[in-house]
Amino acid sequence: YSELQEVYEESIGRWAGYMNHVATVIGGVNVDLKTADQAGAVFRVVPRARQKAALAFLSENVFTTPAWLRPQEITSRIGPSTVLATRQAGVVTSLLSAARLGRMAEAERYDATNAYPLVEYLSDLRRAVWSGASPDASRRQLQRVYVQRLEALIAPPAPAAGGPAAGAGGATRPIPFVTAPNITQSDLPALARAQLREIQRDARAAATAATARSSVRTGPMWWIA
Repeated sequence: YSELQEVYEESIGRWAGYMNHVATVIGGVNVDLKTADQAGAVFRVVPRARQKAALAFLSENVFTTPAWLRPQEITSRIGPSTVLATRQAGVVTSLLSAARLGRMAEAERYDATNAYPLVEYLSDLRRAVWSGASPDASRRQLQRVYVQRLEALIAPPAPAAGGPAAGAGGATRPIPFVTAPNITQSDLPALARAQLREIQRDARAAATAATARSSVRTGPMWWIA
């Protein structure tokens, strides 16, 4: 069934491409290049409502495991496959990329009316990824990727050896909404730490509630009932 597996994985790849098209709406900026004699704005931030709708779509179709993409008729012939989980994780990685978050922060300064505030976005994204009392294996993997991405924002990797130093002579001029942010000089590390604290707080609350439920079930009143 090697050909079946190839076609199946290509189909998952096409689905992932569509999901990434939706992801580009979040932090999106429309660019209409003009000459000086042409009227109108060059940069237009995608309206906040459309960005939030895109996140809601991804929450429903990516974060919630799309079981229809694992048909028994196929998986029983090619065996377990990690391609879907990998593609799901790729969407989460993209949504927490420094480039996207930096673009959203820049959009907030540029057009506060239409921009999706970064703090609000991160809160919405955390709720979408960490919702549900009993996450399945795919959701748990997404949550691990989420934490790893936050860690990368708190302690970003060192710049590649031999790269141009910040402020070095001859450095290219930053391109609006394109040039990646300097993470260490931005709000991203602090926002990532705040997200981790929220996740830790929710995890402790869930553990306490689970312990309380377990105690009730095993207590004397359980047996009397």
